Amino acid sequence: MVDRVAVPDSYHKNHPSKSHLSSLEMYEKMYNESIQDPDRFWAKMAKELLHWDRSFQTVRTGGFEHGNVAWFVEGQLNACYNCVDRHAFANPKKVGLRRATILTKIASNYL
Repeated sequence: MVDRVAVPDSYHKNHPSKSHLSSLEMYEKMYNESIQDPDRFWAKMAKELLHWDRSFQTVRTGGFEHGNVAWFVEGQLNACYNCVDRHAFANPKKVGLRRATILTKIASNYL
């Protein structure tokens, strides 16, 4: 059994945006779903949280014990779009990358 620690209330009050999980109970529910039926759980998460150019049919094949595990085999996605572009389209005025150097003391923001 893994020890679990509740997220302090101060985190939720000071967090710049809404947390993905609203409570320890929600976390425990999701955790139990992921253990009881991992393929169903990860299929749901992948469909909800990622943009797919081509949808997957198979969630997982193979296994770690033989080193032949593969996830979302038929699916195709663009990692850059999922990590950067879709957020830039949703929040075009929000800073996407901030670069600062100690030597020149110049900071640059990239939208």
